[in-house]
Amino acid sequence: FAFRAEVCRNLLGDPLADGLGLPKCYCWQGWRVDAIQIFVVNALLKVAVYTFFMCFRVYTLLTMSCPWFKTKATVWHGNLQSRFLQKWVEGNSSRISAAYKKDNTASASVTKSSSCPFSMVMPPQI
Repeated sequence: FAFRAEVCRNLLGDPLADGLGLPKCYCWQGWRVDAIQIFVVNALLKVAVYTFFMCFRVYTLLTMSCPWFKTKATVWHGNLQSRFLQKWVEGNSSRISAAYKKDNTASASVTKSSSCPFSMVMPPQI
């Protein structure tokens, strides 16, 4: 959570992040052992966040400037989207069937092929 909060804080800016209640990485608080540990952890967190941003920037620049990398990235992202859609359709179909069976216990059971692919669309209840 701390990594995501710090990334959001860097992308949104401190005033908006404060308004949203995102936690802050605290700076130096003295020579106590716990304060030193907190400082070291926060420093490592900041290094991880800026390394993430640098990798993201390099990836963006490579996709803009290198045609070979751009094609590979496009194919890779397309494959990820196809796999996500396949998993979603499989999982959503079973969830909709289960919800339909739960709501309509007296009616006939719904097969996987007849269930609606959209989570929010269900037959009207009479």
